[in-house]
Amino acid sequence: MEHEIANPDPAGTIESLGSLGYTPEAAIADLVDNSISADARNVWIHLHWAGAEESTVAVVDDGHGMSEAELIRGMTIGARGVGATRSSQDLGRFGVGLKTASFSQCRQLVVSTRPPHGQWSTRTWDLDLVLRSGEWRLLKGYPGEVESQLAELAGSMPHGTIVVWRRLRRLVAAGSQPADEWAQREFYGAVNSVERHLSMTFGRYFTRKHLPLRIWLNGQHALDAWDPFCSIHPFVQRLPSESLPVEGTTVEVTPWVLPHRSRFDERSYEAAGGPRGWLEQQGFYIHRNERLIVAGEWLGLGFRKDDRHVLARISVDVPTALDSAWSVDVKKSTASPPPALVTPFRRIAKATRERASNVMTHRGKVAAGTRSQDFIYAWQPVRKYGLTSYRINRNHPLVREALSVAPESRSTVTALLRLVEETLPIGLIRAVHASEAEREPEPFEGATPEEVLVVARQIFEALVHQGTPPREAARRLQLMPPFNEYPDLLRELGVSDLV
Repeated sequence: MEHEIANPDPAGTIESLGSLGYTPEAAIADLVDNSISADARNVWIHLHWAGAEESTVAVVDDGHGMSEAELIRGMTIGARGVGATRSSQDLGRFGVGLKTASFSQCRQLVVSTRPPHGQWSTRTWDLDLVLRSGEWRLLKGYPGEVESQLAELAGSMPHGTIVVWRRLRRLVAAGSQPADEWAQREFYGAVNSVERHLSMTFGRYFTRKHLPLRIWLNGQHALDAWDPFCSIHPFVQRLPSESLPVEGTTVEVTPWVLPHRSRFDERSYEAAGGPRGWLEQQGFYIHRNERLIVAGEWLGLGFRKDDRHVLARISVDVPTALDSAWSVDVKKSTASPPPALVTPFRRIAKATRERASNVMTHRGKVAAGTRSQDFIYAWQPVRKYGLTSYRINRNHPLVREALSVAPESRSTVTALLRLVEETLPIGLIRAVHASEAEREPEPFEGATPEEVLVVARQIFEALVHQGTPPREAARRLQLMPPFNEYPDLLRELGVSDLV
């Protein structure tokens, strides 16, 4: 067919790329992505105030840098598209992150880079020049005004990359002067937002055992990781993980129920709330290649954020092979689960929210039980050789009581427990619940109160028989799911005076 060449207009393209909704902290995180992809071990971020005309942001890393040809390709709009071959550690997606993130924040972008055993190469995008000329003129070298800044930032680095934003668009009030104290406070107030966002987004990189990443902000100490799941807190509940198959690979899901406020001191409670606070940070946390891209959303699954469920947070690990299925956006800040995961995600979310609501209602009693997991749960997940299996908890008081029978009968009980463990139909359970509605049967659903009391009394008596003082036995029973859901249980058993 006949055709015409319809090149995009530079002015319209620039405005479009600069209007994708980046916040300053999200834009800086996009630059850190490039540093990680370049195997950087350290990233230094400098926000320098000097009024509207001379304030700058610089991101420096000690990664492997780029050759001049690689730099030109990296500065070209869309030179590496979504279909480009990338390493498993590459955090790129569309090949426009450096440009879109930078154009959203500045009118002039300077990138200087040096590969191992190579020389420094520099290119500059001046958006005002592009608009005036109507051409994509990528400038060789750098403006004279940044020569001393580049030399200072480069220091004696044998390799690495320096990105400098000049003529800032978002961080600096138009027309503000260096002596404008209000504008200066606003500028440095952004430093706190950047710190919180990076600590959340790259927390896993900070804590990995092999070659951890360190990010330095304005010459201060290296940033600390923010753990949204309070994973080392003694009262946190980590629920069993699931590996969900989708498009030939798997998505790993781990629900967490955080401790009740009464289990935190004031400072740690505020920190656990995260950059957006407890209400907004509940929900799913989507990690892509260890990088956090969604930090607390219910993903359009029909749940709303409310105070009853602020303790519910769910970790999801997604491989980059599923980027398209997850609709990961240019900013790498939003994602939507593929249809195959909607039902299991809704089921997991509902169960996690219910457990979180129980903790809020019982002021942490459910979470408190995790300190004594040797007696609280009848089943325990076991992770081995990359697979998760489930074992009956031999320390559960009722199980211990069953195993305390005469030696000639103990082998039969042990064999029965092993048979139940080895034949647990995990695949069938997963398939059935994935195809059914989100609701799962509750423990003792349909049972009479008398049936619940029979089991609870047997556990209480087993604890006492095994040497636990009655008062402690009653306390443990009160913490043990699902009996912690029955507020009148101890009274019905006639032991409420013990606690």
